[in-house]
Amino acid sequence: MNDPEHIPDTSPLRIPFRVNFVMLSLEGWRDVAEAAECPDPDAMPQRIRPVDAIWIAQSYMRLKRRGQDVRLTDRFVPGEVCVALGAMRTSRQPFRSFAIAAQTHLFKARICDCNIVQNRELLERSNEFFMIHWPQPGLIRRDPARGSRIERIGYLGDEALSGQLTDAAFLRQLDKLGMTLVRPEQWYDYHDIDVALAVRNVPPSYTRFKPPSKLINAWAAGCPALVGPEQAFAALRRSPLDYFQVTSPRDVLAALNRLRSEPGLYETMAANGLERMRDFTADAVARRWEELLAGPIAARYRRWLAGPRAWRAARNAVRFAGRIVQNQRAIRAVERFNRELKSTGYDWGKAGGASMPPEPLAAAALS
Repeated sequence: MNDPEHIPDTSPLRIPFRVNFVMLSLEGWRDVAEAAECPDPDAMPQRIRPVDAIWIAQSYMRLKRRGQDVRLTDRFVPGEVCVALGAMRTSRQPFRSFAIAAQTHLFKARICDCNIVQNRELLERSNEFFMIHWPQPGLIRRDPARGSRIERIGYLGDEALSGQLTDAAFLRQLDKLGMTLVRPEQWYDYHDIDVALAVRNVPPSYTRFKPPSKLINAWAAGCPALVGPEQAFAALRRSPLDYFQVTSPRDVLAALNRLRSEPGLYETMAANGLERMRDFTADAVARRWEELLAGPIAARYRRWLAGPRAWRAARNAVRFAGRIVQNQRAIRAVERFNRELKSTGYDWGKAGGASMPPEPLAAAALS
C-alpha cells in the first residue's frame, strides 16, 4: 500500500496565527516554556515519555525551533487556537478558545472544535484529522559494527509482549539459536538490538487505537522489524522489506531464520527502513503539523472567528454545552471498553497478561 503521507518538502511553512499548546500543569516544564532559546527534544528523551509531554510539550518545542509562533502554557487563551490533550477540564473554559484535542490513548474527546487522532482508522467525522506521531526523541541507532549478526531481539514498549512470545519453550528455542529476547531499560536505546519485535498482548479491538511508532522507530534504528497484524503498521507497508508480520513463535522463528540464512536480506531490510524513515523524521512530521494548522484548521478557525464578539461567545458556549454531554458519553464508552478488556484478562493500565521484565529476560525464564 502506498503511503499517502509522503512529505518531500520539510522546510518550515508559516502558520498564520499563534498556537497555544496547553498542559494541565507546567510543573516540570516551566523551564522549557520560559526558555529564551527553545531546547531540543532529542536532548531530553527521559522527560518526553508521559502522553502530555509527547503530544504537547514536544509539539511545542519542535514547532518553536522551526520559527513558528507557538506558546507552551497551562491556560486556554480566549479567542486563540489551543491544542490540549483530549481530557480537557471544563473549569479551564476551553469553549472560549478554538480547542483542538489530541487523542489520549483510548479516549477521543467530544468537547473540542477539532480532534487529532493517531491512527487513520479512528477518523469518523469531518472535524477529525490524522497526525503521525513524532519519532522517538533521542533515539540511539543500532551500532553499525554489529554487522548482520542476530543475537539480541528487542521489545521496546509499555504494554506486555504477547504471552506466546514470553513462553519458556519459545525462549529455549531462541537460546538454541544463540539469540536472546530482551527489553532494554532505556526504551530509546537500540545500540545493541539486532531485530525489533512488536507484538502486543492485547486484543485487536485495542490495536486500532495505537500509532505505528514501534515500526517507525525500528526503521530509524536500522533494525529489521517483526510486528503484529495491526492496521497502523499495514497502512505504512510498501513492500515486504518494510517488516515481517508475525503472530506466533513459529512466525518469529521463521522470520529470524530467513534473516540469518538469506544472503543480504538483513542489510537490505535495514537499509530500506532507514530510507523509509526519511518520510517520518521530526522535520517531516513538523511539516505535517504546519500543513494541518495552516490549511484545514485555519479555515475552520476563521469560520469560528466570524461574527460579532458577543454573538460568537454566546454561540460557542451553547455549542460547548452540547459537547459536554457527548464527552460524558465518550468517557463512559472508554470505561466500558476497559472493563471488557479486564474481564477477558487484559489490563493495559497494568501492562496486561504475561508481562516482560527488564533484561535479562531469558536467563530468568530458562532457569
